[in-house]
Amino acid sequence: MLAPTLNKHFEWMFLSLATYRFAYHPTALFIQKLVTLIIVVYILKYTVQRWRPNRKDRLSFPSGHSALSWFLAWESQNPLIMAWAAMVSWARVKDHYHWWSDVIAGSAIAYFINFFFER
Repeated sequence: MLAPTLNKHFEWMFLSLATYRFAYHPTALFIQKLVTLIIVVYILKYTVQRWRPNRKDRLSFPSGHSALSWFLAWESQNPLIMAWAAMVSWARVKDHYHWWSDVIAGSAIAYFINFFFER
């Protein structure tokens, strides 16, 4: 099983990124948040291993597309980008790549990562 090995590796990377705010420059902080988002999403994908609705693989939870689109929406605070993120989330469910709980979890992860780094 690949998950325990990945968890140890990603756990160390996440803790180092989350606990050390190496940058107060907006661009560096954005990159730090983005890398943390990607690490958290992939840790959950390989730990949970939930089947997709179309049964292609077991990497459904959480939705990476939803997490990334909502991350950009929360960053920009632009209503048009938030509408785009909602459409991305809806399309992932409509095309049978994710369950609703996957896209909701992806958007919640994006929100909490933005909230965690902005405090």
